[in-house]
Amino acid sequence: MIWEAKQDYNYARTTTDGRIIFGGEDDLDIIEPNARDAATLEKSACLTKALKSLWPGAETKIDYRWSGTFDTTDDGLPLIGRVPGLKNIYAAYGYGGNGITFSFLAAELIARRIAGGTSPLFDIFAIDRMPLAYALR
Repeated sequence: MIWEAKQDYNYARTTTDGRIIFGGEDDLDIIEPNARDAATLEKSACLTKALKSLWPGAETKIDYRWSGTFDTTDDGLPLIGRVPGLKNIYAAYGYGGNGITFSFLAAELIARRIAGGTSPLFDIFAIDRMPLAYALR
Protein backbone atom coordinates (compact mmCIF):
# COMPACT_ATOMS: atom_id res chain seq x y z
CA MET A 1 0.00 0.00 0.00
CA ILE A 2 1.17 3.52 -0.78
CA TRP A 3 -0.28 6.56 0.91
CA GLU A 4 1.54 9.83 0.36
CA ALA A 5 2.01 11.98 3.46
CA LYS A 6 1.32 15.31 1.77
CA GLN A 7 -1.60 17.55 0.96
CA ASP A 8 -3.39 16.46 -2.21
CA TYR A 9 -1.98 12.98 -1.71
CA ASN A 10 -2.32 9.92 -3.91
CA TYR A 11 -2.80 6.38 -2.68
CA ALA A 12 -2.48 2.84 -3.97
CA ARG A 13 -2.99 -0.75 -3.03
CA THR A 14 -2.66 -3.99 -4.91
CA THR A 15 -5.38 -6.53 -5.54
CA THR A 16 -5.15 -10.28 -5.01
CA ASP A 17 -4.84 -10.76 -8.79
CA GLY A 18 -1.82 -8.44 -9.02
CA ARG A 19 -3.46 -5.26 -10.28
CA ILE A 20 -3.05 -1.82 -8.70
CA ILE A 21 -5.85 0.42 -7.47
CA PHE A 22 -4.52 3.98 -7.57
CA GLY A 23 -6.39 7.13 -6.66
CA GLY A 24 -6.11 10.79 -5.88
CA GLU A 25 -6.43 14.00 -7.86
CA ASP A 26 -9.23 15.08 -5.52
CA ASP A 27 -10.94 18.26 -6.63
CA LEU A 28 -13.34 19.83 -4.16
CA ASP A 29 -14.65 22.21 -6.83
CA ILE A 30 -15.98 19.52 -9.17
CA ILE A 31 -19.08 18.05 -7.54
CA GLU A 32 -21.66 18.20 -10.32
CA PRO A 33 -21.86 14.65 -11.73
CA ASN A 34 -21.48 15.52 -15.43
CA ALA A 35 -18.47 17.79 -14.79
CA ARG A 36 -16.93 15.19 -12.49
CA ASP A 37 -17.33 12.43 -15.05
CA ALA A 38 -16.01 14.65 -17.86
CA ALA A 39 -12.78 15.15 -15.88
CA THR A 40 -12.13 11.40 -15.46
CA LEU A 41 -9.90 10.89 -18.54
CA GLU A 42 -7.67 13.88 -17.74
CA LYS A 43 -7.46 12.89 -14.07
CA SER A 44 -6.57 9.31 -15.10
CA ALA A 45 -3.65 10.61 -17.16
CA CYS A 46 -2.39 12.65 -14.19
CA LEU A 47 -2.75 9.65 -11.90
CA THR A 48 -0.86 7.39 -14.31
CA LYS A 49 2.02 9.88 -14.35
CA ALA A 50 1.98 10.10 -10.54
CA LEU A 51 1.96 6.30 -10.22
CA LYS A 52 5.01 6.03 -12.49
CA SER A 53 6.76 8.66 -10.34
CA LEU A 54 6.00 6.85 -7.07
CA TRP A 55 6.45 3.32 -8.40
CA PRO A 56 8.58 3.33 -11.59
CA GLY A 57 8.19 -0.41 -12.22
CA ALA A 58 4.40 -0.41 -11.93
CA GLU A 59 2.23 -1.66 -14.79
CA THR A 60 0.09 1.32 -15.84
CA LYS A 61 -2.41 -0.37 -18.16
CA ILE A 62 -5.84 0.84 -17.01
CA ASP A 63 -8.59 -1.76 -16.77
CA TYR A 64 -11.17 0.48 -15.08
CA ARG A 65 -11.41 4.17 -14.25
CA TRP A 66 -14.03 6.13 -12.37
CA SER A 67 -14.62 9.33 -10.45
CA GLY A 68 -16.65 9.94 -7.36
CA THR A 69 -17.82 12.85 -5.31
CA PHE A 70 -15.67 13.45 -2.24
CA ASP A 71 -17.22 13.87 1.20
CA THR A 72 -16.61 12.83 4.77
CA THR A 73 -18.46 12.24 8.02
CA ASP A 74 -18.36 14.78 10.87
CA ASP A 75 -15.83 12.68 12.80
CA GLY A 76 -13.81 11.57 9.75
CA LEU A 77 -14.59 7.89 10.33
CA PRO A 78 -16.47 5.67 7.89
CA LEU A 79 -19.92 4.22 8.44
CA ILE A 80 -19.68 0.43 8.29
CA GLY A 81 -22.16 -2.23 9.34
CA ARG A 82 -25.76 -3.32 9.48
CA VAL A 83 -28.26 -0.72 8.27
CA PRO A 84 -30.61 0.00 11.19
CA GLY A 85 -34.14 -1.23 10.60
CA LEU A 86 -33.28 -3.32 7.54
CA LYS A 87 -32.75 -7.04 8.01
CA ASN A 88 -29.63 -8.48 6.34
CA ILE A 89 -28.67 -5.17 4.72
CA TYR A 90 -25.12 -3.92 5.29
CA ALA A 91 -23.45 -0.76 4.03
CA ALA A 92 -20.08 0.93 3.97
CA TYR A 93 -19.65 4.58 3.11
CA GLY A 94 -18.34 7.95 4.26
CA TYR A 95 -14.67 7.13 3.74
CA GLY A 96 -13.69 10.78 3.29
CA GLY A 97 -10.35 10.40 1.55
CA ASN A 98 -9.36 7.02 2.94
CA GLY A 99 -11.44 4.81 0.67
CA ILE A 100 -8.62 2.51 -0.35
CA THR A 101 -7.93 1.70 3.29
CA PHE A 102 -11.43 1.80 4.74
CA SER A 103 -13.06 -0.13 1.89
CA PHE A 104 -10.77 -3.09 2.59
CA LEU A 105 -11.49 -2.81 6.32
CA ALA A 106 -15.23 -2.53 5.60
CA ALA A 107 -15.20 -5.73 3.56
CA GLU A 108 -13.40 -7.56 6.36
CA LEU A 109 -15.75 -6.23 9.05
CA ILE A 110 -18.96 -6.92 7.15
CA ALA A 111 -17.81 -10.46 6.34
CA ARG A 112 -16.97 -10.98 10.02
CA ARG A 113 -20.41 -9.65 11.10
CA ILE A 114 -22.24 -11.91 8.63
CA ALA A 115 -20.22 -14.90 9.91
CA GLY A 116 -21.30 -14.06 13.47
CA GLY A 117 -17.96 -12.66 14.63
CA THR A 118 -17.28 -9.66 16.83
CA SER A 119 -14.96 -6.67 16.81
CA PRO A 120 -14.73 -3.47 18.86
CA LEU A 121 -14.68 -1.67 15.51
CA PHE A 122 -18.37 -2.49 14.99
CA ASP A 123 -19.27 0.18 17.55
CA ILE A 124 -16.63 2.69 16.43
CA PHE A 125 -17.83 2.61 12.81
CA ALA A 126 -21.54 1.93 13.49
CA ILE A 127 -23.86 3.54 10.97
CA ASP A 128 -26.16 4.83 13.73
CA ARG A 129 -23.40 6.04 16.08
CA MET A 130 -23.48 9.47 17.61
CA PRO A 131 -21.00 11.71 15.77
CA LEU A 132 -17.90 12.37 17.87
CA ALA A 133 -18.46 16.13 17.75
CA TYR A 134 -21.80 15.67 19.54
CA ALA A 135 -20.57 12.98 21.95
CA LEU A 136 -17.87 15.33 23.30
CA ARG A 137 -20.33 18.13 24.20
